[in-house]
Amino acid sequence: MNFYLLINIIFVIWLACLFLLNLSFRLTFIKQISVFFSGLQFLIILAVWVLTGFSTNFFNFELYHPVAWSVSFNFYFSPNIDSLSLLFLLLSFALILVCILVSWNNINFRYTDFIVCLISISWILLHVFCVKDLLFFYVFFEFLLIPMFVLIGVWGSRRRKVHAAYQFFFFTLFSSIFMLIGILILYSHIYSTDVLILSITELSYYRQLVL
Repeated sequence: MNFYLLINIIFVIWLACLFLLNLSFRLTFIKQISVFFSGLQFLIILAVWVLTGFSTNFFNFELYHPVAWSVSFNFYFSPNIDSLSLLFLLLSFALILVCILVSWNNINFRYTDFIVCLISISWILLHVFCVKDLLFFYVFFEFLLIPMFVLIGVWGSRRRKVHAAYQFFFFTLFSSIFMLIGILILYSHIYSTDVLILSITELSYYRQLVL
């Protein structure tokens, strides 16, 4: 079993434990379980990095067999990882663990929902950094706005937190439209959004300027 499937299984178990503990209103256990599973994910990523010899040189290996999302449009979901993705995952899971520890005594309002938001963010980040298809990268990047919007709007520290949440959501959403346009231009050129195919594709100087 590769670590991609293992981490996804941990997400499912984590959510199940939160649901069961939330029924009994045991807030302390919810905090302890959250720290345990978040730390476990971080240790798994750290172990993978150790097994690669703390390498910062580029490497790439397949985590899961490519799944055809749309054969007619040549879209495939194929999680891969390289040295840069691994470092970003290590940083992301470390920050999630820090967020849970910092919120231990500071978040008392709807704490389970707060943890679910962090779980959602970490799960989406896993796919943002692992997918090697620009279209899926864009989709997961946009999905990240939803839990972030809730996190800022509900547990923000300022009076205008709802206003700040809307600003964050819409500014990020509209600015990312340019990224979507660039992806569509690349797709119209090579009929694929796979990063590995793009890496060996030659683009004209004019098209590079447009992108």
